[in-house]
Amino acid sequence: MRSTILALIATVLLKTGGAQDLELHHTSQPDTIAKLSTVVLSRKDIDTRKTADTALTGLICSLLKSNPACNLLQLPEAMAQFVSTDGRLQLINWTFPLGNNTWAYRAVIKTFSKAGSQTFVLRDQSAEAGSLKAIHQGSSWFGAIYYQLVEKKVGNETFYFLLGWNKTDPVYQSKLIECFAVNQTTGIPQIGKRIFPGNVPRYVLNYSSSASLSMKSSIQTRKARRGLFRRIKTIREEMIVFNRLNPKDIRFKQNPSFLYPSADVFDALVWEHNRWNLIRDIDARNEAREADNASPPTQMDLKPTFQNQP
Repeated sequence: MRSTILALIATVLLKTGGAQDLELHHTSQPDTIAKLSTVVLSRKDIDTRKTADTALTGLICSLLKSNPACNLLQLPEAMAQFVSTDGRLQLINWTFPLGNNTWAYRAVIKTFSKAGSQTFVLRDQSAEAGSLKAIHQGSSWFGAIYYQLVEKKVGNETFYFLLGWNKTDPVYQSKLIECFAVNQTTGIPQIGKRIFPGNVPRYVLNYSSSASLSMKSSIQTRKARRGLFRRIKTIREEMIVFNRLNPKDIRFKQNPSFLYPSADVFDALVWEHNRWNLIRDIDARNEAREADNASPPTQMDLKPTFQNQP
């Protein structure tokens, strides 16, 4: 396996002129990952980019398998990386440009369970018909580039909610929330828990490709009925806040390319009774305390900034 990965890396570097004076066995792994990532994102030749992508996937898998714990890898900014607080899940994630302002997505997951550590390569099916509502099966998943992790514990099980961005269509894009869990016996990742409003396997907001929508987890204040007498109280809690979408033309309200985020109207998902519930008209102007911003999310209006170049 290692020799195959090195051969793929050598092929990529030779094609791109990056193998001059380079000894692969002595090149630092972060430098090699950065070189492969640059080729995947920027080279015009699709075959070279595919070879680099395969080599990058193999190298990430090899590094995760040889890593006894969920230690963070040194990765370029174009790649996302998350490690859960309980150390049971590690995810590394990147994009593959398809042209025409669309992308495919890559993810490698490492899990820890009673079965030990295991590594899984997920296969993006977000461009295929019907995959938006499909529940994860085997290695298939609705691909996205993730930018924030929210964890919720239910009994002995932990749900890992990843907020992400997807664009597989030229005229619209999506912000979404995907739920990951880890089978504590087998270590197999489970994706698609139906604990969102509408009992859907993932929460998705589709909107125009020319717009920017904010979706993030933050501490906000709201009024809710609490206690034995159900009195209205002001409570401060974590919630996932996002702009409300409205059609530019009411005749096309079912067409995501005509949906645009409102600048001053926000809705939110609030964690209640072990599931997410939709709350309308959140006043999302509360200033977060310093502690709330200890781990700020990545760029919220997330879009890849790179372009295909020769």
